Amino acid sequence: MKMSGDLRVKTSRRRKALFKDICDAVFPQNSHELFFLCACLGYREEVSIPLSRDGEEQFWSKTITYDEYTCYYSMILKDSGFDMSSLSDDAVVIKRIEEYANGGLDFLAREVIPDLIVESEGEERILPASKKMLPKTLLFSAVNHIPPCP
Repeated sequence: MKMSGDLRVKTSRRRKALFKDICDAVFPQNSHELFFLCACLGYREEVSIPLSRDGEEQFWSKTITYDEYTCYYSMILKDSGFDMSSLSDDAVVIKRIEEYANGGLDFLAREVIPDLIVESEGEERILPASKKMLPKTLLFSAVNHIPPCP
């Protein structure tokens, strides 16, 4: 439990364009915040999807805030039956949180914003006309799904 800052945090390569579009519209310059939202959604909805070996690197773990790390550690502790040794390796913690974030992004795409997504050149993208409404849509739609820290 060191809050390591030298890890590369990954998201789904398949949803790379969607992740970027949402970041650009809602969390510019702060992809760790969208990652946090997705991890919380995945955890709350109990949706955990492993990343393929070629996950898309998004940001350094040093951008994860103290509060975000605290929630991540809480999720892992609860998952492990409060076994403190489950927090001994931040790489393992982040890998598990990446799975929750991947599940959360999937949930977001399927349940919260499916009408704002279009397939373009084999990638899921946010409809250009919807980008301005995306922050409001996420706020009003996803807020009911965001859990407090466990």
